Amino acid sequence: QQQQAAAAVRSSALYALVAECDFAVARGQPLNSHLTWVGPARHASQVAADLRGAVLALYDAHLSADGGRVHYGAMAADPRFAAYAHATCELQQVDLSPLSREELMALFINTYNALIIHAHCVLGPPGPGLLARVR
Repeated sequence: QQQQAAAAVRSSALYALVAECDFAVARGQPLNSHLTWVGPARHASQVAADLRGAVLALYDAHLSADGGRVHYGAMAADPRFAAYAHATCELQQVDLSPLSREELMALFINTYNALIIHAHCVLGPPGPGLLARVR
């Protein structure tokens, strides 16, 4: 999987190994824009299921003993998070056209939930302006 994502989004390099790529992105850029997925993608539901499984394993590993807090800083530093962040690049190539309405809903809900955790690790918690708008 990750070997297919070999083309780094860098103007000075023709290619890079996935392990050499930094998954940090600037605000306003897609979270999975640090690599360009260059191979064919697997079925969309399989990609989403694998991403969901990876992020849930990270979530469980970094949940406090009382279940009340997630240690996002430790999660972001976990090598499994880097693998997860690189794996999200496969979403660039998934074909959504064969999916039914129900499959699309499940895919988008699961992907949204995983990417919220991803954003929290990469970009940090939402600012106070976001919370003020929700209230």
